Amino acid sequence: MLAACSESTAPRPPLVFSVLSAGNGHACGLTTDGAAYCWGFNEDGGLGNGTTGGISTTPVAVSAPPGVSFSALSAGTAHSCGLTASHTAYCWGENESGQLGIGLKTDTARPVPVTGSVPFLGVRAASQLTCGVATNGGAYCWGTNQAGQLGNGATNESLVPTPVAGGLSFEIVSASFNTPAASRPALRPTAGEATSAASSAAAWARTARRRCRSPAA
Repeated sequence: MLAACSESTAPRPPLVFSVLSAGNGHACGLTTDGAAYCWGFNEDGGLGNGTTGGISTTPVAVSAPPGVSFSALSAGTAHSCGLTASHTAYCWGENESGQLGIGLKTDTARPVPVTGSVPFLGVRAASQLTCGVATNGGAYCWGTNQAGQLGNGATNESLVPTPVAGGLSFEIVSASFNTPAASRPALRPTAGEATSAASSAAAWARTARRRCRSPAA
């Protein structure tokens, strides 16, 4: 007799990440099929799984809206942002200074679209601000601004994306604790690492099949 192989007894496949982003209190990863996972501190919903409070010591799936998958993501101090292949930005987590870019200061435990119709090529979440580069090269920032870190010639916070002054064209922007800084690419696996990950996934599948076909005790 063959042993029954149910969802509860079969070993879980390994998560294969194409992008990793480490924030202050949490980290996030993007799998090769566009699914986002986060782990760590979750007091303000920064893990994006619909809950708040506590911590998660293992990756939990981000509760993206139906049909939404991400091509890039960035973890900040207590909030995170993701970008779809159609250049739509989503953010979730702490929103004390408007760093989610949704026009208000309410925290959210699930991804919500950034206000406005700006198509982004990339977004970077920091402490209490977020910055992004639009498809036309324009830079936008939103959130806290007491030191002028939004770059818009003012010092008042912005709850929605606001253009960086100067008419400059950017390829990438990055943001640190409170101040946008030089570009810093997301961590991506090398070709060898990607091949190794794929091999590990294939090995898991073979092992799972053998376990499921093993005679029951």
